[in-house]
Amino acid sequence: LLDGQLQVAECNPGTNVTFLPLPRFVRRFNRVEFWQ
Repeated sequence: LLDGQLQVAECNPGTNVTFLPLPRFVRRFNRVEFWQ
């Protein structure tokens, strides 16, 4: 995790895994996978 902050990973077929800040991710996506 970056700077010890909770991050979420967006896994899409054919694309790279994208890590986004939790609040921003939740607002943009309905399905989220939490990695600890």
